[in-house]
Amino acid sequence: MARPNTLIYVFALLAGCTVSPAVVAPPAAPSFSGNVQNGGVIDLGPGGKGPAHVTLEWVQTYAALCRKYGQDMTPPDRPGDGLTRLPDGTYEVDLQHLADKNVMATMERSGILP
Repeated sequence: MARPNTLIYVFALLAGCTVSPAVVAPPAAPSFSGNVQNGGVIDLGPGGKGPAHVTLEWVQTYAALCRKYGQDMTPPDRPGDGLTRLPDGTYEVDLQHLADKNVMATMERSGILP
């Protein structure tokens, strides 16, 4: 049987072996689209089940993030994926690509290199 002092040292050693989650930087400022604080998302569709209705500014940000991080998504995202242009100049985007844009924005804020 192990000596009590040995068990104390083993438990003390194991207690110090923890994993800290990565810290994700919060957005630096509220996200505006023109003068509206909506981040470019106008609505999430009927019942919030998509497709989401987004602005041109959202689409431009999505395209830039796709060029930087799109290959890291599964499946890879390319600018224009999941988007449908509407007659009023806004766009619809499916919820998968809306979520992918948020993941890529978090990667960028966290300083993750492509």
